Amino acid sequence: MPQFFSDYERDEIVKLSSLTLWEESEESEKILAYLRFRNIDKDTIKKFKLGLCPSRSGMRWISGRLIMPLFDTWGKCIALTTRSIDPDSSNRGHWHESFEKKCEVFGINVACEEILEKKYCIVCEGQFDCMRMHSCGFRNTVSVLGSKMSMEQFSLIVRWCDEIVLAFDSDDAGNIARKDFFNMLKTKSMTGTRSIKIKNLYLDGAKDPDEWLSLFGCESMATRIESVRNRK
Repeated sequence: MPQFFSDYERDEIVKLSSLTLWEESEESEKILAYLRFRNIDKDTIKKFKLGLCPSRSGMRWISGRLIMPLFDTWGKCIALTTRSIDPDSSNRGHWHESFEKKCEVFGINVACEEILEKKYCIVCEGQFDCMRMHSCGFRNTVSVLGSKMSMEQFSLIVRWCDEIVLAFDSDDAGNIARKDFFNMLKTKSMTGTRSIKIKNLYLDGAKDPDEWLSLFGCESMATRIESVRNRK
């Protein structure tokens, strides 16, 4: 998948789309209603610089779509990721520019200060899982943009903390990802070089953090995380 935009174009799209999202229009209201339905609050929308590329822009691939920029730790936009919320759209539901997925962590630019303060990081799979956790107050959460965490992503996260709580999905892919991650650490002998604690947060009764929060609430998640962190 080719990368379509220059750094300048990408920055302009992020800036303009984040403004367009709050304009009074049928399209922006539709996107905002979708985000409210997904329980993403206004503060999180603004921190993650979510936006709308309006249909009138005529920009192939991204017009009429929710824009979810991917930033590096220092706030540089690496790629545009997008989602169509129109079930009748002929475009694919998800579209993003090409980037090295194994090297990037969604939300790290927003979460790094909170990770430093709290001294641990919650890692989930999906972008909406991450943003939902932030909306519930768990602002030390990031996403690995898929079911597997690479050594590059792990190395980036542990620059900021010595403890990771894995909140992967409860499906087979999520369980395999946990096993693969621990096997990777053993192969690379990473756990012996630093005292890094890694805890598994199993979300029984839900498929992912987003659904778990919808079913059981933010306070229950906080209790569950604390219990997992205190487990020997």
